[in-house]
Amino acid sequence: MMSRTPRRGRRRTAAALLVAALAWTPRGIGQEEPAPGPAGSPSVEDRLRRLEELNASLLEQNRMLLDRLDDLSTKYDEVIRVVGPATGTEAPAPPSDPAVEPAQDLGMPPLPGPSPVGPMGEPASPVDAQPDAPRLDSVAPPPAITGSGRAGAIGGYQTQILGSRGEPAGQSSARNRPIEAPFSGEGRFPLEAFYDEGFVLGSDDEDVPFLLKTNVRMQFRHTGFDRSRLAWVDSAGIVRPILERNDFEIERGRLSFEGFFYDPDLQYYLNLDFDTDDQHVVIAQDFWMNYRFNRGLDVYIGKAFVPGSRSWLEGSTRTQFADRSMATTFFRPDRSVGIWALGEPIDKVFYRVMLANGFNTSDLTFEEINEQLAYSGSVWSEVIGEYGRGFSDLEWHDELAVRLGNSFTFAPGSPADIIFNPVSEQDFVRLSDGTPLFETGALAPGVTVEDFDIYLYAVDAALKYRGLSLNAEYYFRWLQDIQADLPLPVGRTRMYDHGYYVQGGYFVARERVELIARHSQVNGPFGSGQEYALGFNWFINRSHYLKFTFDANWLDAIPAQNSGPNYRAGDSGMLFRSQLQVAF
Repeated sequence: MMSRTPRRGRRRTAAALLVAALAWTPRGIGQEEPAPGPAGSPSVEDRLRRLEELNASLLEQNRMLLDRLDDLSTKYDEVIRVVGPATGTEAPAPPSDPAVEPAQDLGMPPLPGPSPVGPMGEPASPVDAQPDAPRLDSVAPPPAITGSGRAGAIGGYQTQILGSRGEPAGQSSARNRPIEAPFSGEGRFPLEAFYDEGFVLGSDDEDVPFLLKTNVRMQFRHTGFDRSRLAWVDSAGIVRPILERNDFEIERGRLSFEGFFYDPDLQYYLNLDFDTDDQHVVIAQDFWMNYRFNRGLDVYIGKAFVPGSRSWLEGSTRTQFADRSMATTFFRPDRSVGIWALGEPIDKVFYRVMLANGFNTSDLTFEEINEQLAYSGSVWSEVIGEYGRGFSDLEWHDELAVRLGNSFTFAPGSPADIIFNPVSEQDFVRLSDGTPLFETGALAPGVTVEDFDIYLYAVDAALKYRGLSLNAEYYFRWLQDIQADLPLPVGRTRMYDHGYYVQGGYFVARERVELIARHSQVNGPFGSGQEYALGFNWFINRSHYLKFTFDANWLDAIPAQNSGPNYRAGDSGMLFRSQLQVAF
C-alpha cells in the first residue's frame, strides 16, 4: 500500500521549481546587464530593493501554495478512499488513519486562491482544477440491471420451468435455462427480486444463499360428451348409466414454489393443486427436498410420480392433447411418498428409480395401505440428437432427434383396507372392461378380491424432426397371486392385460399451430376399449405457457376412469375438450 508522503514531496518539489523559475532575475545566464535608464528613472539600488520585496512576497505566496497543495492532496486521498478512482481502475488505498472520519460530504474541496504572481508581481489567472481530481458527477454508477451477466449461487440454479421436473436438471441448456440474478459483483443488493419465467426472490449471501421461485398455472377447460349408448354392464352384472356432460371446469389450478436454501444443491419443490372436480380441495400434489451430488446422482425425499410410464413422467404442462391418452390413464401408477434418485451418469442416458409406499397411494392414510413398498424405475436415452421435453416439436429440430426408453414397476400387495366406491380413483386397478377389481363379483359371483401383486412394464419411443413429432408407448401389466375371500375359478388367480397409444403432430404454422392425431387401445380377458382423437394446438406466445388446445375423441367402451382427462369407465361416444392453459 502506497503512503501519501512521496506524492506530497513530488508536488512540493514541483512548486519550488516553479517559484524559482519565476524568481529568476533578468540577469540570467548569458544575459547582459541592462544599460542605465534615462534621467529620473529608478536607480539600481531602488530596483534591487523592489526585487527583494517581490522575492519576499513570492516566498510567502509559495509557502501558502504549498500549504494548499498539501491540504488538497489530503482531501484527494480521502475522496479516492471513499468513492474509488474516477477512471474505474483501483488505486492504491492509503493506510488507515483512525483520526480521519468517513467523508460526510463528497463535494470538491475549495480551489486554492490566486496563483503565484506573474513576472512583474501581478496576480496570474486562477489555476484550473487539477484534471485528475475526482468529481461526484464523474464517479461511475453501479451497473444497470440489464438481465445479463448474472452469476453466483442464484445464477447456478437449474430449474424446470412449469413442469413435473421428472428428469435431471442438467439435461440440456436449451431445455433448462438457469435462473439468473439481475447483476452481481460490488454493490449488489443482499436480497434480489426479479422475474424470470416466474417470480424470483433470492440472495447470493455466502453464508446462507437462498432462492424462492413462484409459478402459477391454470388449465381452464370446457368438456362436452355425447354418448352413443345409454348404459353398459360390468363383469359383475351391474348396469351402469353413461352420462352426458356440457360444462366448464378448472382442471388444474397450480401454485408452485421451488428453489434452494443453505446450499445451491440443497433444493425444494412444493406444488399445490386445486381442481373444481375434486370437491374444490387444495392439496399438496407434489412436495420434495433433494440434494444434487453431481450430474449422475440427485437424491430426493417426499411425494412425487411413481416412474412407471414415460407419458406419465412428462407431466401435464406439455401434453400434446388436452390430457394423456386413455391407455396411459388405464395402466399408469400414481404419485406416492417415498425416496428416489435420478441423474445422467452417461452422456444422454438418464435414469429415475424410486422406493415408494405403493403403486397408487397418493392421498391414502397409513391405515389404507399395507406394509409392502413399491419398486419402480425408468431408463431412457436420447440416441440421436437432443429430444427435449414435451411431445410437440415446438423447438423445430433441424436434425432428427430420437428418444428410446423403458420403465418397470413392482408393487407387492394391494391397499389393505379400502372402503369400496365404484367411482373412486383410489380403486385404481380395473379389468379390461372397466370393472373395479375390488368390486364383489368382478371375478366370480359373490367373490371379493382382497389382495394381489402388480407388475407393469412399459417401452416407449419418440422422434422429432422439422415440426413433425411421433411418440408411442406400449404397456404390459400382470396381476399375480390374486387372493379373495372365497376360492376363485381356475385361471382367475393371475391376469395379463396390455395396450398402447401412438400419437403425432405436425406444425402447419411454425411454432404456432400444430395438427394432432392419436389412437390408444387396451386389451385383456374381459374385453377391449379404444380411443381415436384429432385436434390442434395454438401456441399463442410460441410456448406451452399460453396455449389453446382443442381435441375431439371417439371413445368405444373404454376401461379407464380418471377425472383429469375426463374419462369414465364404460363410456362410448364423442368427447370434446377445449382448453386454455395459462402459466407464469
